[in-house]
Amino acid sequence: MRIGSGPSGIDLTAQINLLNAYTELSKSAIRLSTMQRINAGSDDPAGLIAAESLRSEITAIRAASENAGRARAAIRVADSAMGEVSGLLNTIRGNVVSAAGGMYSDAELAAMQLENDAAMEAINRISGTTSFAGRKLLDGSSGYQTSGVDASQVADITVHATSGGEQTLDIEVTQPAGTADLTFTDVSAASGVLDMRLVPTGKATITWATVTADMNGDGCTDILQSDDQALLGLTRQGGTDRGLIHMFMNRCDGTGKYDDVLAVNSSGVVQADHYALSNWMGFALGNWNCDKRLDMFSTGAGNYVHPVFLGVAFTMEETASKWFMNRGMQPGGSGIMDMQTPGLGPEVVANGFGWGATSGDYDNDGFQDIIYSGGLDAQGILFAPTDRVYMNKGTCDDFPFSVHHDILDNVPNANLRETMASLTADFNNDGFADYLSTSPVNWDPRIGLERYDQPFPGTTLPNIFGVEEDGLARWKFRMDSNGTHFSHILAQDAFQLNGTAVVQMNDARSGNNWLTVRLMGSVGLACGGRVNRAAIGATIHSWPGKPECADSPRGIYAIAGGSSINSQESLVKQIGLGSSSVGTIAIQWPGGHWNVYAGLMAKRRYDILELPCDVCTMSRKEHRLCVADAIAALRTGSTPAGTNLNDLRVAAVCGFLLKEIVCDAD
Repeated sequence: MRIGSGPSGIDLTAQINLLNAYTELSKSAIRLSTMQRINAGSDDPAGLIAAESLRSEITAIRAASENAGRARAAIRVADSAMGEVSGLLNTIRGNVVSAAGGMYSDAELAAMQLENDAAMEAINRISGTTSFAGRKLLDGSSGYQTSGVDASQVADITVHATSGGEQTLDIEVTQPAGTADLTFTDVSAASGVLDMRLVPTGKATITWATVTADMNGDGCTDILQSDDQALLGLTRQGGTDRGLIHMFMNRCDGTGKYDDVLAVNSSGVVQADHYALSNWMGFALGNWNCDKRLDMFSTGAGNYVHPVFLGVAFTMEETASKWFMNRGMQPGGSGIMDMQTPGLGPEVVANGFGWGATSGDYDNDGFQDIIYSGGLDAQGILFAPTDRVYMNKGTCDDFPFSVHHDILDNVPNANLRETMASLTADFNNDGFADYLSTSPVNWDPRIGLERYDQPFPGTTLPNIFGVEEDGLARWKFRMDSNGTHFSHILAQDAFQLNGTAVVQMNDARSGNNWLTVRLMGSVGLACGGRVNRAAIGATIHSWPGKPECADSPRGIYAIAGGSSINSQESLVKQIGLGSSSVGTIAIQWPGGHWNVYAGLMAKRRYDILELPCDVCTMSRKEHRLCVADAIAALRTGSTPAGTNLNDLRVAAVCGFLLKEIVCDAD
């Protein structure tokens, strides 16, 4: 009998090997079919944890990518709709500009209005119907969402770092633009603008105009304020001196504090005589005497408003409008203001009532001129508009102006207007600055004005220009049957008409060349850009000709906020070049850094963007590389249409030649 036995040791070994091979084969088959090395915890426990984490992140990334795709689609829809809106707005603007020309019949104007109305309806329809996935895009209802999370509680977020460990990122949480709460805080007292020199504490002033500009070239914006004495008594009459000019100089230390320094000389001593007391009303800024300092022209009641008539003990010289030559303010200087009042000079002699003034190079000879405007009625006397051009003769001294002519000579009944606001700008794009003035009230010609050719009764006021000129500056209302003047109140009731706006186009006959320049800050467009888009606080220094011929700048154009009463100077500047075919400009931006553009071709418009490349602190190589990088960054940003960045790059690099002239603090 034979007893059976199990497999031998050799057979068992073979079976085990076969089973292992089958297991590995199964794993390989699973890996081949899933294309994954880890399919179960037994494959690699630690690896499975990492794989699941990665898989989760990949899923999230795919979802984010899909969201981005849908966002792009939504943006394309909105962009297409905005393109249609832009086209409609251009149509409206074209009709408005055409209608303003005054060359169309009533029927044509009505048709233009119908077209504009239809365009507005289309814009409203587009904004109300443009949607994506059922969500309105242009009706103002869209906003950012935080998925129910209280945004105020979101301080930071922790993410896995690729190099291991953790990193913490600060998150700045902002509200949607449509619901942001723009809050302004009154810091007048803390800033120092209420601390006015020579005005007793608690006394009010009558302010007609304020201007913000960099008056001392330190890169910080200062504040000018013009105050009127009106009919209030002076200190020497037992009253309070209020009619003063105040210059609040920015301390430029980041605190936002100002000091009133106009009456202070270079030694810090208050000089009341430099603080001319008058009926101050408006400002114009420029470089009148060809140095490197920003001068000022300020308008007042004029020589014809006599002290007896006003009841205020002013002298004739005190009430005149004047220009102030900047004596002590130097670029990069201490900020002390020591300005002189040289008087009106032998050619100007006297001036009439002035609400304001505007500065520009009206004949494009390279020297800045002034248009002076005003007009007032009081107690039966009409101080007629004094819209005169003070032409800069280019003598570069303290008395550079001559009276050119009355700019309103060809305006019917111009002497019946009371001009209160004015500005200059190139309205027809011919390169020459034109003039716009507005009057809040005009007088009916029936008022019967009579020339006032003699001195005021009971005074010793002489005729200043002579009978002809003085008669243009003063008129008296028609007398009633009793031989007395119509009262001011009755005249208002019976004879005051609506005011008018008058545009005087420059005939541009000088033949001189020009540049049209608009500045733009590049904050958000270029790395290092820090200036606001409008570039308020910047100054443009100009030279006609090639950079190697430049010496001291002829003109300084302030990009200022405010001007005279009810006025704002144009931020687009017309810069005269005389007979030169090229020009050079140096721009000091808020913050103090300088860009210089040399060899700009005449009769062109330049939109100049701030470059974070200070010619005064860089070497030639550093400056060239900085300009190249900044221009490259601006190419990818939202630069103005028509801006030729290549031309600006070449001009900026060439501008380095003027480093010594521009950066010299003398």
